[in-house]
Amino acid sequence: RDLKNKSMLNWVKDDFNNFGKYVESNNQIKQLSSKSIDLAFIGSGLSSSSTLIEYINQIESYEFKKDNDESINIVVFEKDSWMWGGIPYGRRSGYTTLIITPLDEFLPASELTLFINWMADNIDWLIIPFNENAGNRSKKWLSNSINKIKSKDSARLHIPRYFFGIYIWEKIKNAINKSSKKIKLEFVKSEVTSINQCLDNKNQYKIGLENNSYIFYANQILLGIGIPKIRSLNHQKLELNNSLLINDPYEPDLQSNITEIKNQLDKNSCSKILIVGANASALELIYQITNLDSFENNSVKLSILSPQGKLPDLFIKDKKTSFSAESLKELSNSSREITADLILDSFKDDLNYKDLNNYNISDTLPV
Repeated sequence: RDLKNKSMLNWVKDDFNNFGKYVESNNQIKQLSSKSIDLAFIGSGLSSSSTLIEYINQIESYEFKKDNDESINIVVFEKDSWMWGGIPYGRRSGYTTLIITPLDEFLPASELTLFINWMADNIDWLIIPFNENAGNRSKKWLSNSINKIKSKDSARLHIPRYFFGIYIWEKIKNAINKSSKKIKLEFVKSEVTSINQCLDNKNQYKIGLENNSYIFYANQILLGIGIPKIRSLNHQKLELNNSLLINDPYEPDLQSNITEIKNQLDKNSCSKILIVGANASALELIYQITNLDSFENNSVKLSILSPQGKLPDLFIKDKKTSFSAESLKELSNSSREITADLILDSFKDDLNYKDLNNYNISDTLPV
């Protein structure tokens, strides 16, 4: 099956079926826009999702200027077809993309056991899209990992990113179900293009959607819009001929672009691939390309162009190092009022010291 164009509700467990659906009809959206929103989230990635969970958990102890039978109205605006997880933990990163650290380094201890238990309980349906998109490396991961997940021996595993996105999705559902407050949570699939303070009410904001289709009014807004737009290379004058250019690996999603790369490799017995940049996305591209049968069956040369001329240093947990972040330490011990600017300046000073004294990035990470 081609999962890219299917609803995720085709393979998730049944009790998700009525949760997290977008408001679809124009009448529903029009009705939603006619009422004031208590809290609007722009983007449904990890920052928005985590904040929403915490908000729901904390409102139990708050007093609201609402009648007991009146709902707290929350609306989430998201432009992607996958509701939760954003780019890193949703569909756009692909179903076989793994987190770059083991679980026990990815999650705090308070969350680790909960997540490990949740994976073990849900792995049979969680693994369906991974199986259907698995390349050679993914199949090897699966044979090495599936029994460890089922037996809850998964603390040192690099697990598929979308697992965590769905875990957060379920935490939101559970938080709402357990809350004694009446919460109305709605989802609108659209890109927000403008936010303005209302002229006649300084405590309210006006939210504009793409094509100025509808205007919403919210008392509070949380922006969870993720990373800035990826800077693309100017390729307007390039004659691609028998070449393929991908400006953003996650547009529309990684799996679609990997399929394009596969088709390009299949057309040529010898291929050259240039990856511009050496960040986490570049590492993921290398992994996914080498995951293809087409990579093994053809002659492929991979080159990476990066400012430092190398891939990122390996993170070694509890690495022994003499590096010390003296500027940050001094700031922490001072009696000054600490601001974000001061933290950033101290951080830059310490990184500059790292460069001048030939420390690796991996030396600074434990600190």
